[in-house]
Amino acid sequence: MMISEKTQLLVNHTTEYELLGKLKRNILYGIETIGFNLDANTKILCCSPDYSASHCQYLSHALTPTGVPLEVINVEMPYPKEYFDIECPVQLKTSYSPYGNKIPSAVKNIIIYDSAIIRGINFKELRDVLESEWANYGVRNVVWASMFLHSKSSFKPLVTVRTYDQDDLQFWWENDKNPYWD
Repeated sequence: MMISEKTQLLVNHTTEYELLGKLKRNILYGIETIGFNLDANTKILCCSPDYSASHCQYLSHALTPTGVPLEVINVEMPYPKEYFDIECPVQLKTSYSPYGNKIPSAVKNIIIYDSAIIRGINFKELRDVLESEWANYGVRNVVWASMFLHSKSSFKPLVTVRTYDQDDLQFWWENDKNPYWD
């Protein structure tokens, strides 16, 4: 019996930079497709900020219609061997709650982003958690987006830039000895 070696997609700095521009264009197209009104109250939900924060920072500045960066809210997603135990982020509850600090009717649009959707299980769980909350607060438009999507993912976002088939994905800045991926 032959043991197959794992394959890996290595994303260098140049490729990541080029894909950020495509990501912005794809998100704008996705927003237009569903009739999403990109406004100053649009939020970006940054999943896995260890991997996605720099992309969300770029999107916050690149997608703003007013010049003021869009608000980014971080959500820690579990690694493959961790249990999914995510509640609706407090910042979102505050944004949409009639008892919060913000006007709930002002926030109707959210972009949910992760640099890579690999298995998709976490995103199905997150969608279920968030949708149950949003039903109470009138969120109208949600765009799920990722730079990379594994071809076997059980969750498919509206927007993605590149689909890949390799076993592993690694960005140029990642520590290849990260124990969470063993």
